[in-house]
Amino acid sequence: MSNSDIGNEMVFIYTVMPNQDVAAKIGAILIENRLAACVNSFPINSAYIWHNEMTLDDEIVVLIKSIESKFKEIEQEILANHPYEVPIIAKWKVSVNASYFEWLNSHIS
Repeated sequence: MSNSDIGNEMVFIYTVMPNQDVAAKIGAILIENRLAACVNSFPINSAYIWHNEMTLDDEIVVLIKSIESKFKEIEQEILANHPYEVPIIAKWKVSVNASYFEWLNSHIS
């Protein structure tokens, strides 16, 4: 990858779902509404405090690939469809190669 291929910024949006069914449902909403070009999901083991008790859960990480201007809409869809009281919705900007950025943009409207 040459330096001229870098500088196109996309966003990764990270959230966690209780199971693959919820992850697939929300991922499909984002793709069908052209808010995201790609949604990856994979299983994880989580440890956290909930209601003052240690909790160990199997969960699904969902990594959404989109652009900054779609973040608020994506956040709204996640909140409207997520079963957790307090879901994490985090984002970070990353630079990607030009051809990937072109593909990404062509699938988001």
